[in-house]
Amino acid sequence: MAELEIEPLLVSDLDEAQQTLEERLVPITGILIPTDHTTANLKRRVKRLQRAGPASGLTFVSVGKTPTPKARRELAAAGLTVALWEPYDAATLRFQLNRTLSHCHSGDQRAMPHVPTDLLARVFVGGRTKQAVVFSLSDEGAFLDTPRASMDGARIEIELCLPTRPVQLQAEVLYANVPGNLQRTNLPVGMGVRFRDVAVADIASIRSYVEERLRELNV
Repeated sequence: MAELEIEPLLVSDLDEAQQTLEERLVPITGILIPTDHTTANLKRRVKRLQRAGPASGLTFVSVGKTPTPKARRELAAAGLTVALWEPYDAATLRFQLNRTLSHCHSGDQRAMPHVPTDLLARVFVGGRTKQAVVFSLSDEGAFLDTPRASMDGARIEIELCLPTRPVQLQAEVLYANVPGNLQRTNLPVGMGVRFRDVAVADIASIRSYVEERLRELNV
């Protein structure tokens, strides 16, 4: 987590986690609980941790091997909301930790939030083509991981390679995240874009992909 500029605090069990919360020596926004961690009355323990945590609340993350459907239901019932289950890539790790730090879990998300992806895209601007990786995606816009970001306000065209089919999208650059001007330090180098005048069929395809990814990201 060092490359993400996140300092984890390791504890041996939930009792030590609660003690750490009660001491309030460091700010804590989330708790990662291994999926193989078995404890009686997990729901009760999570509620106790919430009461000991900050007023803004805590996000509980289930991390480790993918649980069985039954275990997944039990984790969700206990109050765990964010899933970081193996295998996951660096983009998913960064995205889920960002969600945890911002308390953006299933209970308070927008209707169609951004989700992390490893989709490829081509960006067309000024007669030139740029290659990009779609770091995150929603039906309203995306963040494109690319060393060749366009300037703020630029109008671009994107070919987005969804698993079902490629879609052509018109977009506007909202901000460029570049070395020397990292407007979002929790994001890679690239640019945030907003889609414009998207066809109904293309919105449906994007939403279908986002909904599928959300099922993988939430407990």
